[in-house]
This record gives sequence, structure tokens and C-alpha cells, in this order.
Amino acid sequence: MNCLLFDLDNTLLEWPQDLTRIKPRAELLEFLRELDVPTAIVTAGTRRNQLRKYRAAGLDEVIPPQNLFFCPVGRAKTQPILAALKRLGFSSRETLFVGDDPEYDIRSAHQAGCRTAWLSCGRSFPPGYPEPTFTLNNLFELGALLGERFEL
Repeated sequence: MNCLLFDLDNTLLEWPQDLTRIKPRAELLEFLRELDVPTAIVTAGTRRNQLRKYRAAGLDEVIPPQNLFFCPVGRAKTQPILAALKRLGFSSRETLFVGDDPEYDIRSAHQAGCRTAWLSCGRSFPPGYPEPTFTLNNLFELGALLGERFEL
């Protein structure tokens, strides 16, 4: 895979209701740096709110703001995924989308033609959705999936 797209809430960061509780996670930032793969975030929510979370988590240190793509809550992410691919210059076949939501992440990425990695956090994948290409129990399993070894 030559390109990675991530969901933001409950994937790259936990989703506290209080934005002041979001803190940079050094191990996550280092992990993303070491992947050394073109990366973008596709997220649902208002641009203002999502940008605040992205900055509070320190993600602006590793993923440039022009690589953030937004859609309204409750909407499929297919169009923002396609916009991210166009901006980054990759095809869907070269791309892995990592997310936690079977409908808005996995189904949307599947509709865009991407491979998918479902961040299960120990949950079973629900019926009625396209099966993810891969299932990850935690985000750091992505390194092994991509053939890398990370000491975290």
C-alpha cells in the first residue's frame, strides 16, 4: 500500500467530549512518522471542531492540514476519500483506509475502491456491511500489517 487514509475520532484519537482533554500521544506521533507513507485524514464533523482536535492531538506535526478532508456527521465519506486520493495522487487500489466505524469508514472506503482496515478494539464486525480487508485490534498492529517492525 502506497497511501494511508485515517478516520480521526476513535481511530487516531480517543473522542473525549471535552476538547481540552485531548493531548498529544508521543508514541502515536512517532509511529505515524516512522510509517513514512503519504497520509491523510478523512473525518466527519465540522471543520472547526475537527481542526481543534487534530491540532490538540499534535497530528499537525505529522499530517499537514491540507491533507484533512471533511464531511458532515452522518454522511458517507466516499466523496472526501476520493478527494483525498486525487490530492495525494494515488489510486484507490494503492490505498488503505483505517477506521473504526463499519458504515461510515469501512463501507465508504469500500465504495471508493480502497482496501480497508477496521480498528475493532476487540469488537466483532457486524453483519450487513462489506467485510474489511484487514482487522486490527489496535492502531499499532498497522506497522506489522505494512511489513514494518516498531518498538512502541
